[in-house]
Amino acid sequence: RVQSAAICLLLAFALLPQQAPCQDPGAARTYLVKLSTPVSTSKSKPGDRIRAAIISPESLLNGYLEGVVEQATSKPAPKLVLRFNSVLFKGKSTPIESEVVDFVNSKGHKSVDDDERPIQLKEGAFSSAAEDLWLDEGSELRVRAAPSQR
Repeated sequence: RVQSAAICLLLAFALLPQQAPCQDPGAARTYLVKLSTPVSTSKSKPGDRIRAAIISPESLLNGYLEGVVEQATSKPAPKLVLRFNSVLFKGKSTPIESEVVDFVNSKGHKSVDDDERPIQLKEGAFSSAAEDLWLDEGSELRVRAAPSQR
């Protein structure tokens, strides 16, 4: 009887879902993140701090990408470049180099800003034919990142 109970207990533990091991936050990968701060070509300035909550990979949930607005110009044509330079996970900051490669606005709409104006993303730079472009907090960005070489 004791032996049967022990075998049942071992089987129960063996069948429990295994938690994925924690991945190295600084490893080369693509992140899906949700902006925590709005950004725009009219209000953001180069050097402004930005932060985005990590949605994927799931092993880094509750982590953040942190960085800066690298470029924000409204004339002659709006251009916005966001550069994430660190992964913050479990109190540890890991330096990275990154480029935004895809996005949806905070309403889940692709290829438009939060005022539904068409915008393009090319080589990490957002641009628009309109006089301004902005992405509200909650916009989702796909960010390709690699360990920092600095």
